[in-house]
Amino acid sequence: MNHNKKALHMWEGWSKYRSGVPAYDTWLDAYQGDLDQAKGRQFLDLGCGTGADTQYLIERGHSVLSADYSRSALHSIRRFIPGSETQYVDMNAPFPFSDEQFPVIVADMSLHYFDRKKRFSS
Repeated sequence: MNHNKKALHMWEGWSKYRSGVPAYDTWLDAYQGDLDQAKGRQFLDLGCGTGADTQYLIERGHSVLSADYSRSALHSIRRFIPGSETQYVDMNAPFPFSDEQFPVIVADMSLHYFDRKKRFSS
């Protein structure tokens, strides 16, 4: 099973137990000043999972594009987080966004899904 399929298989199994409005912690509070400076522009929640960081940001008035490899996670976000926008993204494929498109990118707990040999080889 390749790296992407393994990650998706793990996520799809885990996400079955995490449906509903996501619970979040307040780790982004430490960046409130930076977030507020970029208010009015859309943020990217990359590897969003069930949308805990998306929920946090939307509750504070930010516009968020939630991107993930799991279609079931994206479905859960659309179902439980009003005002959310989602997009399917394979983080092992070329980045589908322009460099300056988002002033803030949150990638909480997603770096372990990258294929290190493929992405970090010289």
